[in-house]
Amino acid sequence: MHRWIAGTMVCLAWVLPALAENRVALVIGEDEYQNVEPLKKAVADANAYTDLLAAKGFQVRSRRDLTYKQMNAEIAAFVASIEPGDIAVFVYSGHGWSDGAINYLVGVDAPRSASEDELAGITLPLKNGVNGVLDRIERKGAQLRVAIVDACRDNPFAPPTGTKGFSYGRGLAPMAPPPAGTFVVFSASAGESALDRLSDADASPNSVFTRVFLPHLAADMTLLDATKATQAEVVSLTSAANRAQKPAYYDEVVGAACLTKECKVQGAIAPSHSDQALAAMIEHATTAEALKALVSDMPEGELRDRARAKLEALRNGQAASLEKPEAMSTAVAPTIVTAAPTPAGSASVATLEPGLVPAHRVQGRAAMLVAVSSNPQKPAVSLGSVVWSTIPAAPGQPATIAVKAEADIPELKMHAVMTLRKNTDLSLPASHTIDLRVTFADGAEIKGIKDMRVPMMRRDDPPSQDALSGVRVKISDSYFLVGLNRSDAELAHNVDLIVNRGWFDFPMLLNDDRIAKLTLEKGSAADRLFADAFLAWKAP
Repeated sequence: MHRWIAGTMVCLAWVLPALAENRVALVIGEDEYQNVEPLKKAVADANAYTDLLAAKGFQVRSRRDLTYKQMNAEIAAFVASIEPGDIAVFVYSGHGWSDGAINYLVGVDAPRSASEDELAGITLPLKNGVNGVLDRIERKGAQLRVAIVDACRDNPFAPPTGTKGFSYGRGLAPMAPPPAGTFVVFSASAGESALDRLSDADASPNSVFTRVFLPHLAADMTLLDATKATQAEVVSLTSAANRAQKPAYYDEVVGAACLTKECKVQGAIAPSHSDQALAAMIEHATTAEALKALVSDMPEGELRDRARAKLEALRNGQAASLEKPEAMSTAVAPTIVTAAPTPAGSASVATLEPGLVPAHRVQGRAAMLVAVSSNPQKPAVSLGSVVWSTIPAAPGQPATIAVKAEADIPELKMHAVMTLRKNTDLSLPASHTIDLRVTFADGAEIKGIKDMRVPMMRRDDPPSQDALSGVRVKISDSYFLVGLNRSDAELAHNVDLIVNRGWFDFPMLLNDDRIAKLTLEKGSAADRLFADAFLAWKAP
């Protein structure tokens, strides 16, 4: 067996759990505080979330009344259970506090009186960019991360005698936007307290936020729709009780997301991120095949009309005039030439003129691995080839450069086109996008791709792979868009993997529910294409 096939088989076995789309959750409820005011409904709220998530098919770790050390240990165990591609949900109901910049979760053994510096060492940061709960979850590569935080109560701590009060006396502070693929919900806005009850006669076992939010989640509404509906209802309820509470959220999810595989869209709502993703696909589409697929898969509406108009213009040779008419006179026609190795002592990548990437065309190996039910550790392997090329940019337009891969697997009658480009759509929280379109000829055994995970970058020696940091959106059957996360650390992580690893791996779920993986070799020749492209994308 070829060594490169043996390596990718090892990695296929490694990604099987991720393709099963594991749904994992940690739910913590804290009522029995030992030194500060106990709570009455945090545990009941946690029980309600536990029941809901279990009913939605999640593997739920449900914990109650934890000390600081116990909570930290439970979070560590939960994070360790997350695999790339999972859906991970974290729910916390209990006391919290904020120093104005970082929000903290409080164990039941917290002291009554302590300084902010002391408390920062004995309570858990929700997100601090290093070891916060959300930071630790994000690093595990879950495709969707959801946090529901009901800790927006009055600060329960007393400052040490003779010192000033705390920076934030009520509720939690605003949070910096989380990484792409994360949806965070707070039971109240910054500086607000969340109500357990509306009046003394309010006999509901759950807090105001939870009793409103849960039915929307149970109805499989998108997270955004459920949160917006909850906002409106909670504001109405608390206003009637002469109180102010408005749930807050941070949405960095590309596309519609909910707690089940199929979301239910509720009535007429504002355009969703999935619409924004489709708009980006239309903007970047450069072939009639891609535009025809978009037109055929989208419902009637403005986006379909836009795709149809661009398709007609492309057929008439006028695609460039749709968006940048001024560029027509200076556009560089995409030409493909054979890439030559860089001679020793020649100019390095850094000497290329910014924004002008020469077109290259280099070939590598490709394979499609499909799991066999009788022996999942030994998949069926079909060999093929991939051709990498760069699409040059017009002068002054470095962001339009793209790296393209066209792969053919003859035995499966399969053709795949992958394109990596810098993201220019400000509505998408992504540094770069990867789109993958797979087609099968008539009579092919495989009928389509049901789902795909965020691509992984692999090396052969030793065989190992790491997931890119990003979120995938299914545009249509066998057509996917991946947005790569744009924070500085994640961008550096992704660029390092893409430039320095030898293989792109695309874990897939076929329409007949078989696990599969498409693997594309970059090789040393294609490494130059990516290095040149990333250099051009950095150009001003």
